[in-house]
Amino acid sequence: MPFWNTTSALISATFTFLGASGHAGTPLGNKSGLDGALLMATMSEYLREKNVAPSERFHYAIINGGGAPNVTPDMCSIWFFVREGSPGRARVLYDKIVDCAKAAAQASQTRLVHKFHSATWNLLANKAGAELLNDNMQQIGAPRFTDADHTLARAVQRSLGRPEVGMPTELTPLTPPAAAYTGGLATDTADISWQAPTAVLLAAAYPPGIPNHNWGVTATAATGIGHQALLSAARYLAAAAVDLIEQPDRLAAMRQEFKEGTSGIQWALMVPDGTQPPLYEPPADFLRETGQRWPPPGVTWPVPQALAAEQLGTTGPNLPPVT
Repeated sequence: MPFWNTTSALISATFTFLGASGHAGTPLGNKSGLDGALLMATMSEYLREKNVAPSERFHYAIINGGGAPNVTPDMCSIWFFVREGSPGRARVLYDKIVDCAKAAAQASQTRLVHKFHSATWNLLANKAGAELLNDNMQQIGAPRFTDADHTLARAVQRSLGRPEVGMPTELTPLTPPAAAYTGGLATDTADISWQAPTAVLLAAAYPPGIPNHNWGVTATAATGIGHQALLSAARYLAAAAVDLIEQPDRLAAMRQEFKEGTSGIQWALMVPDGTQPPLYEPPADFLRETGQRWPPPGVTWPVPQALAAEQLGTTGPNLPPVT
């Protein structure tokens, strides 16, 4: 389908709570990083009723919650994604979640280490570009899936309790976006769309009715289904590129729409200044062959690690004996 819609702006960050470990059977004085993460998760949930609009999303995963039940975890991290229909609205919700993290650290007597990972704007849709893709998709036709592709798709759908419809056999018509944005996916293509006119399409690379990130998507990606989707998308995009060269009026229409869409809006990177991107040191032979040195200029290496080196807590002076 040609994609004529926006997407969500997204912010990704990790909150690590550092405490002091000890035996869970004699827990007085221990400081639990897991407590900090769970308190943050709980407090953030209370935002949903009065602080989260229909276009907003936030979700999280605890990525290191301890090793054994009888040991208080001295470190725990919780990874958040925050989504909204614009960068400004995403930042507002994100700041509220950061406040939850600070309060959780105070309540759990742990130290908070906050790491901002990445962020992206919402997509600037382009109607003229979507119409161009749609014209080419209609001329080329829908992907041609084989009987084996349909059999596999129905088997996966059956395994997941979805209607056994197989793969789609027709193109989805071009439709305008809904009047109000109610949230959805995010993509780093969005930042490109604010730099140059951008046309987007979606190709059926896995069976309908299955949510992305499910095992059924992975199971069909490296089969004839994924291959046919890849080839079809390449045909649509290549044909549209030829049209942009041979039909200057269509290119002009995309440019004009882009100019109107960006009027009065100043794009700015959502990642805070000074944030070091995630880096991995290449093998030594690669550095030698390419004439590079490690680390690159301006990079702190090795990356400072978050370590739990907090003091144990106390309950105060010992109580006098009971007589």
